[in-house]
Amino acid sequence: MQRILKTLIQIGRYKLSLATILFIIPLTALFSQKDALKKANELYQEERFHESLIYLNRVAKVDQSGPLLFKRAIINYNINQLQHVEQDFNQAVQLGFNNSEIDYYLGVIHHDRGRFITASEYYKMYLKSLKKDDPKKSEIYHRISQCGHAQTIKYQSPLAIIEKLPKPVNSAYDDFGWLSSPNDSVTYYFTTNRPNTVINLSRGHHEIYSIKDQSGEWSKPKRLSYPINTRNDEVMIGFNDYTDGIYLLRKNNTQSEILMHQRGDTKGKQDKINIPTNLNIDNAQVFFYNDHFAIFSAELSDGFGGYDLYFSVKEGDVWTQPENMGSSVNSAYDELEPTLTHDGQNLYFTSNRPESIGGYDIYRCNYLYESEAWSTPYNLGIPVNSPGNEKGLRLNDDGLTAYFSSDRKSSFGGYDIYFARFKEKQLGQHYYASFVPFSDYMPADDLMANQMDMAIQSPVESIERDLIKNYEDIKYHIGSIYHLSEDYMDPAANTDQISRAREILLTHDDISLELISSGNDDDIIEYSLFASMKRAEKIKSQILSGTAIDQERINITGIGHNYPSVKKLSANSDKYNTRIDLQFRHLPDHISIVNVTEERIPENHKDSRYELYRTIIESDVSYKIEIAKVNQMYRGMALSLFNDATIEKDNATGLYSYTIGLYDNYAESIITQRNLERDGVVEAKVIPYVDGQRISDDQLIYYVNEYSSLKDYMNYDRMIGAN
Repeated sequence: MQRILKTLIQIGRYKLSLATILFIIPLTALFSQKDALKKANELYQEERFHESLIYLNRVAKVDQSGPLLFKRAIINYNINQLQHVEQDFNQAVQLGFNNSEIDYYLGVIHHDRGRFITASEYYKMYLKSLKKDDPKKSEIYHRISQCGHAQTIKYQSPLAIIEKLPKPVNSAYDDFGWLSSPNDSVTYYFTTNRPNTVINLSRGHHEIYSIKDQSGEWSKPKRLSYPINTRNDEVMIGFNDYTDGIYLLRKNNTQSEILMHQRGDTKGKQDKINIPTNLNIDNAQVFFYNDHFAIFSAELSDGFGGYDLYFSVKEGDVWTQPENMGSSVNSAYDELEPTLTHDGQNLYFTSNRPESIGGYDIYRCNYLYESEAWSTPYNLGIPVNSPGNEKGLRLNDDGLTAYFSSDRKSSFGGYDIYFARFKEKQLGQHYYASFVPFSDYMPADDLMANQMDMAIQSPVESIERDLIKNYEDIKYHIGSIYHLSEDYMDPAANTDQISRAREILLTHDDISLELISSGNDDDIIEYSLFASMKRAEKIKSQILSGTAIDQERINITGIGHNYPSVKKLSANSDKYNTRIDLQFRHLPDHISIVNVTEERIPENHKDSRYELYRTIIESDVSYKIEIAKVNQMYRGMALSLFNDATIEKDNATGLYSYTIGLYDNYAESIITQRNLERDGVVEAKVIPYVDGQRISDDQLIYYVNEYSSLKDYMNYDRMIGAN
């Protein structure tokens, strides 16, 4: 290394460029092969896999070494690069490398990808290589059992659709414990072990961060200051009902304790919550139903095996001895991270029992008054659960949505935070019970009064009304659907948006959907329009697939490149100008749709043409001029004379309607129609639209009484008919 530095100094005397220096001295010369391999192994042992891969790839012989290929495959598995794992394993085998662990990892990979039968076959091959007394056998038997249950679960109808929260919420590290602020609807808290360079803390140290939802854009995560975060591990677990405090789980060396921090206190005085049990910050979580009742996970002598769920009641200033929640809930495996609905009747928790899809899954059970026992827990199924580990589900007050964390292989790395929207509401979130049904605990009068106040403030005033119909405000977040090229669209890349659209239509029979498909300006308008229509047809088919949704509730419009949404010279203009927007119509007052794609486009990048189109078409009444109705691509000269053509599909006939222009008054539209007739387009006729949807002659009588502007259209149409 000294010779290398000396050479660099000598080269510097001749003022050679940096590019010349790098050409003369390869990068591998600055860091020897031996040093690179040693560093890669050190980082591998520390489970710093991303960094380990960088150094391992500097070793020139890695592609010719079976052991190194094997190690690189394991590294790629740990950083969620599954596509490279099998490639390295196969290459290692071809080089004569033989290791039974390959069967194990191939089983895990197929398990992760949902190929449960194939995964079982690899697990069984791996079992044959293990000695009779190998302790790893029990794990493999457990995985095979999970694959068997997963094969059945995969065919169940999904209970919810999920969405992974984007960066900067999630990172390549562990992110979990998502909590909504009780005082601010846009502020959230979560726990992470991402490195903190401010106080020189490395990965593995858990800290609490806050983040804000700023109209669809996430703020930069902010680390909470002392005394909430210290040099110990902290996890936020809930909020105090009365004093606006925060419950923390803190690990100091080997000890874990629950603390209550008063919001706004900067002096570090935190009250210890003396629940009589030892808590493990890594494997246990505490849920405070209120300030006097807590459910938690612990490994105690009276348990059924592993971690069990217990509850404890605060009587005066003392918490009672933990009481096991029983064999209906607990098993010989781990039960962790409980959540109880407001009515005290529905329990969610995490378990690694054999009925799981893989690892830890989220389960639910409900309390049965008749038998005074919990029902058999059932697995929430795919996609909430996965072959990875899921934990920490927390329901929102709306009873429809929840957050949880998962380390599934589609994550950015470690655990990521996911959002779930259930198809059916959890009614137990809309009112507080006057007692917890599975214990003798009765809230104090002041606590009951506080809960009643909360119930009164709720949009649902009683259980009876909740059972009939809940008209609380509902907000759906949905993005646009993108295509990789003009000719090909990847359905898998847009699964979340398609599932969200399907779920909205299935849940609300009175809502309809319009797919507005744009195209690339590299093509002539005839091809751009027709290609945008064909893409929209594919998406409509995917939304309808396997459902009873009436196909007439989905209308499709192709706008080609006539109405770009982003200026051509702006960043990502090609991406945003080749997409399909989902425009929902006939929304009830209590339902709103947030287009997250539109909110993320900077104002100075937006093209006014698309905004103008949306403004006019979404007004009460608008008009277009139909120039042709055909069953194939239209090539008439009118398309080249105007730069505002669109194409629609008639749901009843399947024909394509080509239109010109878009006007907010009938007078302008009739002038354009006459000009088209003079140019030889004799089929041209004005078509009225109400709230963005074409109306038929049969509907005209109804709408003319509501919108007086339609009278001009109706009277002119009758006058022409009379002549």
